[in-house]
Amino acid sequence: MNGTVLVVSLALLVNLTLGAEVCDSRGRSCVSSSAECVNAKCVCKAPNVWGDGAFNCYRQNTVVSQVLNDPDLYNYNNESIAFPYPCRYMLTHLIQELKDDDRNIIGSCEIMVHSFNAKYRGKFFLHGFDVALSIRYDNGQKVKMSSRHYGVAKNGAYSFKSRGTIGQFWQNGPWQTDDIYYEDAANGIKVEVYQDTDNNQLIYEAKKCGIRATFVPYDIKDRRAQVSLPGMSFAVNCAH
Repeated sequence: MNGTVLVVSLALLVNLTLGAEVCDSRGRSCVSSSAECVNAKCVCKAPNVWGDGAFNCYRQNTVVSQVLNDPDLYNYNNESIAFPYPCRYMLTHLIQELKDDDRNIIGSCEIMVHSFNAKYRGKFFLHGFDVALSIRYDNGQKVKMSSRHYGVAKNGAYSFKSRGTIGQFWQNGPWQTDDIYYEDAANGIKVEVYQDTDNNQLIYEAKKCGIRATFVPYDIKDRRAQVSLPGMSFAVNCAH
């Protein structure tokens, strides 16, 4: 683990400000793409069948590892451990099947994800995550990419930054200035990083590898009054 404390900079580029509608008794808003407010509770809606509607909802055959902002680390069995430390820590390392549009297996995807915390006014919180991805086709072709994604929120204004390196499977960096994007249109394969501005999320997605990461930064000013539930989710679709 890296013992360097990450100090939050408020000089990040502000990308969006969102006044989301509060639903549940915790003062949180629902994730609009996958949940709805029913009797003052965020309820997951079809085709999603489980999850916390204020954080993330998931389809059947999906397993999840998460970091929620105490910060607590949850594994795929929903076992948790408090992790209020200035360390970078592994969230997951796995190999998934790579499938084309017809769901034929045409290779494999190796994914390694680390998370890291920052400290502000005595509180540690999730500050971002690193992804190393290696796609190996059965025909011998290899696609590698590594990236760091981080952010912070202040009074409801959310800021994100990303740094990437194409062509390397670097779990520990260094990260450069490449955009993380790959598309194999013939097989329907795409890797992309984008923002869901409605839900204040940064999303890393490789559907044909069956993986999706979402990240909501902690609001250092609103703190417990933050409307969007902060944290990170790494979802694995076991039946993609």
